[in-house]
Parts: sequence; structure tokens; C-alpha cells
Amino acid sequence: MSKSALHEFFLHSLGDAYDFEKKLDILLGKVANSVKRGSLADEFLFHQKETRKQIGRIEKIMEILEIRTLEKKSRTIDIMIREIVRLIAGIQDHHVLEIALISTIQKIEHYEAASYDTLYVLAMGLGYEKIADILHLTLEEERNAERYLGELARRGVRIAAAQAA
Repeated sequence: MSKSALHEFFLHSLGDAYDFEKKLDILLGKVANSVKRGSLADEFLFHQKETRKQIGRIEKIMEILEIRTLEKKSRTIDIMIREIVRLIAGIQDHHVLEIALISTIQKIEHYEAASYDTLYVLAMGLGYEKIADILHLTLEEERNAERYLGELARRGVRIAAAQAA
């Protein structure tokens, strides 16, 4: 594979991440509005702020690479958005809804972590050390969010099970 082809794949993957993050920004606000527990809504809003920082980092990478637009559209986030809309509309029990939303957002974080890991490796392989450093920050945030959401899901299941008993 030529360096040019690798660079094009990097841009394709970066465009996917950019579209994903921009749509996730909107989605997290809707998810926060759909939960009953204020503390959980705050968690989703915190992640929304983090997502906005990540969008800014991608835009910084675009500046470094002297790119004005990234054309890639993420089909993956579109599928996940439809799933979340379906969950919100279809689950009446708010405890179950919160667990389902946490679980689905955790899946999104898993996808994002994998995407940023790939972008990081590509940036290193292309010799884009400064860009790799920027991507590494986001990769660590995504890994931390994924772990934290897993803990929230476990706590939510314990709470729901105790209330059902």
C-alpha cells in the first residue's frame, strides 16, 4: 500500500469519526432529556461536553493537514441513533430505559475507541506525531468513558433488580 493510499484511508477514517462525533453531540442532548435521574442526565451532558472537545480536536487535525472538509458520512452512528430513538419510544419502564440507553451509549464508546485506536496507529505509521498525540488524548477519553458506562450499567441493573424484588 502506498503512503498516499494510507493517507486517503486515514482521511476517510477521520471523516467517519468527525461525522460520528457531530451526530453524537446532538444525540447525547436528546438522551439526557429522556432520562429521569438527574445524575444520569448530568453524566450524558458531561459526555456531550467531552464530545465537543473531541470535535474541536478533529478540526485542529484538519487545520494541521490543511483540510477544509471531510466528506465521509458515518452509517454506523445513523444505525445507533435509530436504535436509541426506538428504545426511547418503546421502553416505558424508566429504569429499564436508562439501562438500555447506558448500554447503547457504551456500544458507541466501544466503536469510537476502536476508531480512534485505528486513527492513532495510522497517524503514527504516516509520521504524523503531533496528530497522533491529539488522537491519543481522545482515545484515552473514549476508553475511560466506555469503562465508566460499564460501571453505570452494572449499578443500574443492581438498582432495578432491588426495586423489582
